Amino acid sequence: LIAGIAVAVKTLKPQVNIIAVVEGGGAVGLAALISGKLPELQGKKVVSLLTGGNIDTTVLGRTIERGLAVDSRLIRLEVVVSDRPGGIAELATRIAHMGASIKDIFHERAWISTDVFSVRVKVVAETRDREHVAELEEMLRSKYDDVGLNSVLTLLSISKYH
Repeated sequence: LIAGIAVAVKTLKPQVNIIAVVEGGGAVGLAALISGKLPELQGKKVVSLLTGGNIDTTVLGRTIERGLAVDSRLIRLEVVVSDRPGGIAELATRIAHMGASIKDIFHERAWISTDVFSVRVKVVAETRDREHVAELEEMLRSKYDDVGLNSVLTLLSISKYH
């Protein structure tokens, strides 16, 4: 349900000049409609009231970000790369050449079980869609031995909150 609400709120902020802002509870009806869990309404004209415009801007930002993650437009990945000069830059360049945009990057050397010449790089990147994520993952796996991809859908499938 939380993921559905996040997608519903994100859906209300399309890439146009008109933005409708509602709090999570006000988007529950739309979340139910777009979840696909109401097949009896398929193909019918349905009205969903959107209520409650007093959403905190910080909460709005977090909700939009969660919706982007559920939509596979924001991903988190981990890659072990060479800890020699240019290793992390090469990874960033490869991600950029695939058309993804790095939003956050972090690396750790101490908590890694490989040799001392490797570093684990954690990246949050903006992508276009699930197909784009699959292409990015395929490219990374062809270039690096240790690649992990965490999607919100995977995390939600094991979560008690979905």
